[in-house]
Amino acid sequence: MSDYSEELASAVGKIAVALEKAGGARDGWSFLSPGDVSGLRRMDPKRPCSAFWRILETFVPEGMRRSTETERRWALVCQGMAFMAPRVHDMSKPFGRALYEAGFASEDRPMRVNRLLAAEDEVFEEYLLSACRYLAAKAQPANWVGISRLFINQDAAARRDLAKSFFTCSTRGKAA
Repeated sequence: MSDYSEELASAVGKIAVALEKAGGARDGWSFLSPGDVSGLRRMDPKRPCSAFWRILETFVPEGMRRSTETERRWALVCQGMAFMAPRVHDMSKPFGRALYEAGFASEDRPMRVNRLLAAEDEVFEEYLLSACRYLAAKAQPANWVGISRLFINQDAAARRDLAKSFFTCSTRGKAA
């Protein structure tokens, strides 16, 4: 695992724990309050709320947030994770597998996944947030390291990982 991957996994894990603990926190000892989580869900990633800045400064290494654009993409990560709180992160469940198991799309109707994989820029980000809302509605956690790579890098390798994990599950489901 590269240094970047390790730093990303560490940051995502810490953010997930903070969000999971905030779900029912009323004791004043949690890093985030339920109001903070609500603020993350409602925020405009171009103008993030104060809870986001606290998360960014506390959990995300400086080298992973060097530009305004990268900070905006981290805001999208935090927003998507907040949608899914308190059932956020499951390292054993790749994003595509979580989408498949939740019924986001199927082998015979993969249109939603195809649209997500083909979209670019802001449309891609909106489809990705929509997928996070869908998983939240189904109480389906996922591996947020992979989802974070999709939001932050928006590269072919992250999309390929999503496609492979989704279509591997759908092919197995069809063969069974």
